[in-house]
This record gives sequence, C-alpha cells and structure tokens, in this order.
Amino acid sequence: MQNDIVTIDALKKGASYAQEELVRCYMERVRNLIFAIVQNMQDAEELTQDTFLAVFKNVCRYDVTGTTLASLVYRIAYNKALSFLKRHRLQLVPLNEDTIESAWSVYSTGEDYAEDDEGKIQELEKMMDALSPQEKAIITLYYYEERKVDDIAYIMEVTPKAIYKRLEKIRNKLRVRLKESHV
Repeated sequence: MQNDIVTIDALKKGASYAQEELVRCYMERVRNLIFAIVQNMQDAEELTQDTFLAVFKNVCRYDVTGTTLASLVYRIAYNKALSFLKRHRLQLVPLNEDTIESAWSVYSTGEDYAEDDEGKIQELEKMMDALSPQEKAIITLYYYEERKVDDIAYIMEVTPKAIYKRLEKIRNKLRVRLKESHV
C-alpha cells in the first residue's frame, strides 16, 4: 500500500520510470483479463494500451485509500473491455480450434502438460467460452490473477457478497456442464 502511494506520486509527477514499472508489472495480466472478456487478442492488446493511457492521463484523480493500485488498474481495464463490448455489440466467439489454441496460450501457466490433459483443457476452454464476459472476468481475476474478493468487488463496482454469490453460481454452472460432458 505504501509502495502504491509512492508509485502514484511518481506517476503524478510524470516520472517515466514509474510508468514503465507500472506497465511492466501489469501489462500481461491486464491483457489477459481483457482477452478473457473480449475474446480477441488484437482488441485486447489495443484495449490494454488504452487502459494504461487512461491510468497515466487520470492519475491525479486517484485515491488509493482502502484499495490498491492494482485494483484501480484492473477496474479501468474491466470497464474499457465492457465499454468495447457495448460499442461493438459483440457476440460470444464461436468455438473453433483457433479459439481454443489462443485461449490456451493466454491461460496456460507455461508448464508442460500430459497428453491426456489435452482433452480436459479443451473441455475447460469450451466451458469458459460459454460464460458471460462478466463471469469470465470474475474467474480470471479470482483464479488466474489470485485477486481477493474485495478487490474484485471494487473492480466490478459491486459488493463482495455479490462476488461470492456470482462465484458460487459460476462454479455450479461449470460443475453441471462438467457432469453433462462426462455422462
């Protein structure tokens, strides 16, 4: 938290080292969150750039009291992705080999996996594709970015209780789909 205050002060002064550090620390994670929502890597990369430009442009208005710099950055990214979807009225991306490969490259941890895991991975990707943009964002922030529920609530501008309920609903939805796929 103290480091966030120092970083924001440096950003307010226009320090290029602070901008570079912020981009270095969060670019990949922000891009992954946005990609989970918009399902297009080119759009995700452009929206990631827009996110950081918005952070740098509006840094004077930020107050990190009660939250973290990361939560502020994620909130801006989340809102940029949702605005993009609203403007472009995008439908969920149809599932095909390119979608699976692209999603796997974003979500993978980089570790080797066994051949028999490939079916499980494809199954998981199909289930993720079927989720709404908001559900994908929650899953990405909670499981992949390991954000706390309070942070996710701040980012999505809802209560922590609402995030807990949504997580439970998503888990149940995925559990049902998993059972259906193994019948």
